[in-house]
Amino acid sequence: MTTAPIPRATPPYLQVKSRIRNLVLDGTYHDRLPSERELASTFGISYMTLRRAIGELVDEGMLRRRIGRGTYVCSAQNPGKRTNAIGLVLPPYVRGGIENAYYSGVFAGALAESEASGRNLLVATRVQELVPADGLSPHPIRKVDGVIGAAIDQDSMPMLIQVARFIPLVLLDSFAGPDIPCVVADNIEGSRAAIANLVAAGHRRIAYVTGRLAGVGLERLEGYHLALSEAGIPLDEQLIFTGDFEFQSGMMAGERLLAMHPRPSAIACANDTMALGVMRYAQGSGVDIPGELSLIGFDDIPAASQVTPALSTVIVPRHALGATAVRIICERIASPSLPVIARTVIPARVVLRASTAAPGSPRDQLR
Repeated sequence: MTTAPIPRATPPYLQVKSRIRNLVLDGTYHDRLPSERELASTFGISYMTLRRAIGELVDEGMLRRRIGRGTYVCSAQNPGKRTNAIGLVLPPYVRGGIENAYYSGVFAGALAESEASGRNLLVATRVQELVPADGLSPHPIRKVDGVIGAAIDQDSMPMLIQVARFIPLVLLDSFAGPDIPCVVADNIEGSRAAIANLVAAGHRRIAYVTGRLAGVGLERLEGYHLALSEAGIPLDEQLIFTGDFEFQSGMMAGERLLAMHPRPSAIACANDTMALGVMRYAQGSGVDIPGELSLIGFDDIPAASQVTPALSTVIVPRHALGATAVRIICERIASPSLPVIARTVIPARVVLRASTAAPGSPRDQLR
């Protein structure tokens, strides 16, 4: 490999550190690096400057030195220095972060399992906060031995996949293919069962409010399609409202769906937060729940059982989701060569409360 001497506009060790990092990330260096004296000659810098750059990449967990054998690129199978910590990445579009009505339960499970394993749990909104990113920081950056990525969208997924080359990665409520393990609730079956319960109660015109149409959102929509197909009910695209898992989109869904003629006798939502938005709009419009409209959510957040009428929903064992993700990442940190179990599915079940009933049930029969 022929490389021109690096410019001296910034400290040479930072320049060569960035260059080596890029060569690792693009796969040019993927196992054993050339000797430090050879690299110093290649980059046109002193041996001691090169050693400083290599030393920082070792501290950051990208490289590791093997006495008498040389310097090697770290990987999920051959990690560098241990930090005794794991990271949970919860993107900024998850409103409220770890205080989010859904993810607070997931975080509690993850924290409990982390403490039981003797590891620290660090929470970040971007994976770059936990592992090396820009290659120019003069201080060690890598803070964790493994990463759990929760609700990762397609824009953020490439960075997570890149991280998986160097340290173990487990996804939660998101998917990236068979090489990266993921932990999910049984979204398809949970959604199918929710709709099947509405069908069993006599509903035929059942609307659906989706979440973001990726990952979990797509699986829950698939469950809706499956239940209608099983019941022999034709799919009506006009009865599907695309939401975003947030309360306001539930309000908007309620406004549009309840203005239809004929309007649906039941509405199912991809999460409880949107279902509560539908409930707010319906009640503000004088629509009785469940006398005129049955409503069912998904997740069983605390508010679902506290509103009036109490919301029928699908119970997702959120604590178990977080704990299971931590257990798997700890197993992969301890034994990186373990076979990958692509999907670990946590069962979900329907709980019927006061927000669902047979269509057109008189109010006095619902009390």
